[in-house]
Amino acid sequence: MPQSCKEVVDVTPLESKVEGLIKQACDFKALQQTSSGRTSVEEHDSCRIEVQRKLDEASHRQNIGGAHYEVKAGLLKELQLLEDQKKDLSSQVAASKHFLQEAEREGQVNILNATKVMDAATKASSQKAKAYIKESFEDLKNFQWNPLLTPFFFFFS
Repeated sequence: MPQSCKEVVDVTPLESKVEGLIKQACDFKALQQTSSGRTSVEEHDSCRIEVQRKLDEASHRQNIGGAHYEVKAGLLKELQLLEDQKKDLSSQVAASKHFLQEAEREGQVNILNATKVMDAATKASSQKAKAYIKESFEDLKNFQWNPLLTPFFFFFS
C-alpha cells in the first residue's frame, strides 16, 4: 500500500536549528561590519608598519646574534689552537731543560778534567810521598826478622 503524502512530519526541531544558524550568521556579519567599521585604513597601515618594524628589529637582533656567535666560535677555535701550541711548547721546554742540564753536567765534567787540582809544590810533595811509600814498601818486602837480633829491653817492657 502506498503511503499518502499527507502524513504529518514534525519539522519543529529542524526549523529551530535553521533559525539558530541564520541568527548566528547575522550576528557574525554584524560583528564583522562593526569591526571593520571601527578600524580605518590608517589604523591598518600603522599596525602593519608597527609589525614590520618589530619584525625588522627581531631580524636585526638575530643577525647580530649570529655574527657574534660566529666571532665567538672563531675565537674559541683560535684559543684551542693556542692551547695546543702551549702544550707543545711546554713539552719542548721540558726537553730543552733536560738537554741543558745534560750539557751543563758535561761542561762541568770537562771543566773539572781541565782544571789543575794541585799546584806545582803540592804535586812535587805528593810525588815525594809516593816515592817514599814505595821505597818503604820495598824495604818491608826485603826485611827479614830475626828474634835474636831484637834488643833485650823489648821483651821486658
